[in-house]
Amino acid sequence: MSYPRGRLASAVHDVVQGVELTPIWYQVGVNQLVARYRRTILGPFWVAGSLIATALALWFVFGSLMGADYHSTFAYIVAGIMGWSLVGASIVEATAIFTSSSSMMQMHRFPLMFYVFLQTHRVVINFAHQLVAFWLILLALRMFPIPNWTFIPAFLLLLGTITGMSLLVGMISARYKDVSYMIGIVMQMLFFLSPVFWPTENLPPKRQFLVDYNPFAQMLEVLRKPLLGGMPSAYNWTFVILLTVGVWITALIALMLYRKRVVFWV
Repeated sequence: MSYPRGRLASAVHDVVQGVELTPIWYQVGVNQLVARYRRTILGPFWVAGSLIATALALWFVFGSLMGADYHSTFAYIVAGIMGWSLVGASIVEATAIFTSSSSMMQMHRFPLMFYVFLQTHRVVINFAHQLVAFWLILLALRMFPIPNWTFIPAFLLLLGTITGMSLLVGMISARYKDVSYMIGIVMQMLFFLSPVFWPTENLPPKRQFLVDYNPFAQMLEVLRKPLLGGMPSAYNWTFVILLTVGVWITALIALMLYRKRVVFWV
């Protein structure tokens, strides 16, 4: 296969090659997952257990200290933690996409998107286990909501968003090592500034901008509402779609300019 000319064509070719290598990064991801949880009883469900434990603690504190109804807030909080693990925690993990794969990058001439798709594959596997645990617990508590059909397109849209974000974050973190620490701090702040465990209607009008212009809050709402049986608003959809387009345009520009340098940065 001849290498395409032009920076834009090269960037697009990198993405296409990453898609073509799906069987390889899929198998690598499965092998890494098996190696990580070898000799454990629950395997990846330990990730789900950690999420449920955090949600239970927040549920207890939120209900006890703030007088919220336990029955109505549990599913909301657990779904919020799940959504954050998908759109927030995955961005923190993306800071090490290329640095943690430096040895593989020096041995194989895989496209950069190979490592990004590998990271997205891990995110999907973790979220799938969390989703199963979430539904099983709600069934046991007889609080199971029927998911809205928009959950599937919302999930696929968010996968596209975080894949583009992961590419950007991974490239910047490979060039500037301090960025990974800075992103960790910023994401900790955004966790509390986003409606992960508190409802948006509790905000006074003067603070509503914390949700309206917060990309992570909008991504959370796009995922959580259909997961709990509702439907995201037109504003939620529009915001996240425009965000995804903007992220991918920026990611392609970064890929055009710095694609060949990443292997030297790591």
